[in-house]
Amino acid sequence: MITVQFSCPKCGLKDHKFQIPARESEDASVVDWMKCVIKWCAEEHHRVSPVCNPDRLADLKIPLKHSDGTEAEYIGQQIE
Repeated sequence: MITVQFSCPKCGLKDHKFQIPARESEDASVVDWMKCVIKWCAEEHHRVSPVCNPDRLADLKIPLKHSDGTEAEYIGQQIE
């Protein structure tokens, strides 16, 4: 699992953090994983702000460094 963040300009949600499954490996399709990230963000937004129906979310933040400061080897890598 990794912790990502997003914001919603429509309802005012700012840097909302939640955990999603990490990408399994560098060989796993980043495009397919990002499609899942989009779906998970939409589901989480609906969970925390069910009356908001935005056209888009903003400021998606995916961590790229380990807690010790070293760089991740690929986008979506388990780093926590």
